[in-house]
Amino acid sequence: MPVPFSQFYIAGMGTISVPTTSPIQLSTTSVPCVMVQYCAPSTNTGVMVIGISTAAVATTGRLGLIIAAGGPSSGTIYAKDLQDVYIGGNVTTDNISYIYYLNTVP
Repeated sequence: MPVPFSQFYIAGMGTISVPTTSPIQLSTTSVPCVMVQYCAPSTNTGVMVIGISTAAVATTGRLGLIIAAGGPSSGTIYAKDLQDVYIGGNVTTDNISYIYYLNTVP
């Protein structure tokens, strides 16, 4: 199914403030969108994951899209809402930058 193209986007950054056993949301409030593009810098030293609420960074049972240390690594996730996208990581200073595309004018 094609996703409607949108010219309107907003950028943000998700940072792991503590190593997580549970993933954290990119947004705690509802932000309708059509897709999220992410990029992890080459300065990340741990493993991160991005995905839905079940994303897990544990060595066994790792779930989500894996973002390896030492990137850079990038990708796209199609999502209806930014609060449905989660990240997890095992190093406190690791982060990802992201751009989410709106399907309406802000």
